[in-house]
Amino acid sequence: MSLRKMEYLLAVVEHQSFTIAAQQLHITQSGLSQQIHALEENLGVRLLERLARGVRLTAAGEAFAKHAEIALAAERRAFSAVEDYRAGRAGRIDIATVYSVTVNLLPGALRVWSARMPDVSVRIQEFQHRTLLEEAARTGTFDLAIGPEPDDWDGPLDRLGAEPFVLVLPREHPLRDQIVPYEQDHVGAPARSLGRLPTSVLHGQTWVMLNVPNGLHDHVDSHLAAAGLGGQRVALRTSQMDGAARLAAAGLGLALLPEHAVVPGLDALICEPDPPLRRHMAAFAKTEYSEMVQLLVRTIASTREVFAGKPTT
Repeated sequence: MSLRKMEYLLAVVEHQSFTIAAQQLHITQSGLSQQIHALEENLGVRLLERLARGVRLTAAGEAFAKHAEIALAAERRAFSAVEDYRAGRAGRIDIATVYSVTVNLLPGALRVWSARMPDVSVRIQEFQHRTLLEEAARTGTFDLAIGPEPDDWDGPLDRLGAEPFVLVLPREHPLRDQIVPYEQDHVGAPARSLGRLPTSVLHGQTWVMLNVPNGLHDHVDSHLAAAGLGGQRVALRTSQMDGAARLAAAGLGLALLPEHAVVPGLDALICEPDPPLRRHMAAFAKTEYSEMVQLLVRTIASTREVFAGKPTT
């Protein structure tokens, strides 16, 4: 069994079409069909179910495809490692992350990376929850994972910093007078935060929350529960962080979000909860970083403006 046949199978699944897959692979459709048939004969099971429009994996095909992706990723990294050694500056890095990191942490870093390494592309796959991210990273399919720091990780891990969360309220909210301004000699607060609002004054408030499948929901919900704010009334839920901030600013309820999820210029009160909420972020992988991945991690660490704050504690 060859890795090439695995690549053929995954191409058909990706494009849901033998015709398009054959075009992308630069082989004839009949040749592609023969290769898939030979693979099924070798395994003794059907991998694909032909439909009136397209194809889909059988149960056996799903089990096989998952491991085929890992095998092809390992092959690509092996060749990339040699290419890194010989030329060092061309290839692709596959990153696994969570949705909020793509929005908040990566844009600035990838802008710098693209300018420095124009011939090294980056492909990102996003997951809704940190547990799904960690599961994906453990398969070894990805060169790098970036997200909340895992509680227990055996492979390489680089801490990137702590992402601050802020409360978003309508500008004329009655709790405005309860915000405690920062002292001048404090350091590290979110740049747009006016101060800290004690969680003790938040009882009975209505909230705008993220949908339950979103990993940030668990992080925020746990913090509120620890502050004695479990079971608060939720006016609505949304899958969009910037949408949650806009809805909170419009008076639908309070929102507790990563600071960089709050769009610049939003007409709202922005402050930290007291006690504050942080999310510790890290870059990690199953196996040792390649030279290119090491360089990317250093680039992210040096451009992590998402963690920058004004001088306060």
